[in-house]
Formats: sequence, C-alpha cells, structure tokens
Amino acid sequence: MLFILSMGINQYENSAYNLKCAKNDAISFAKSFEKSANTLFSDIYSFTLLDKDVTKENVALKIKEMQQKMGPEDVFVFYYAGHGMMYENSGSERNDFYLIMSDITNLYGDKSTLDHKGMSAYVLRLEECRVRE
Repeated sequence: MLFILSMGINQYENSAYNLKCAKNDAISFAKSFEKSANTLFSDIYSFTLLDKDVTKENVALKIKEMQQKMGPEDVFVFYYAGHGMMYENSGSERNDFYLIMSDITNLYGDKSTLDHKGMSAYVLRLEECRVRE
C-alpha cells in the first residue's frame, strides 16, 4: 500500500505569512503522485490537509491513523508546502528545523512556541522510527 500525506498552507493565522501557491502545490502533488503510483500499488491511501487544518495536532493524528494501517512493506510519502525555519541554539539544546503550522503567529517567537505548535524534523524522524519498528 501507498500512504500519502500532503499539506499546503496559503492562509496563516498571521496574514503577514500568507502564501499564494502552497495549497495548489499540495493538491497537485497528491493527485500527480497518486496517478503515477496507481500502477505500482494496489491500494493508495491519500490524505490532504490545507490551510487552517494544518496544525500539529491534525498532522500527528493523521500520521498515527496511517501508522495503524501500515505494514512493513508499505510506502509513506510526506509532502509539505508552507513556511519552515531553522532554530539555531547557541546553548546546550540541539539545532532543529521546524515546519510552521497554520496557527503559528510569530515565526521568530520563542522556542517553546515552536515546540508546542510547530512540527520539528527531530520529532518527525522519531515518528518515522516508530513506523519501522
């Protein structure tokens, strides 16, 4: 089986961060990938989150839902179109990259906001490891 999670954010809660093409990119990616993969996979489970629905909670729920259906031979594709940022820490914490979800209103806020509402690459890698176990 093929599992596709595609996300695109044009409309952020802070309109200063709005984009023009991310939503269409996510929709087009999912459709194109499904079409080209149709001959390779007997079953395709595809889900697209857009704009205000792209929150850390919704993404985590969708990943968990897909994990429960995935087997060891299945393929998972994660596509995100929106803002991202690198958090560089000069202290003892690690540097990390964050996907900026629709409900983050300040890209340059404190790290606790990024941890609470953003999706860090570190956490995504941990989720990937859980899928493989």
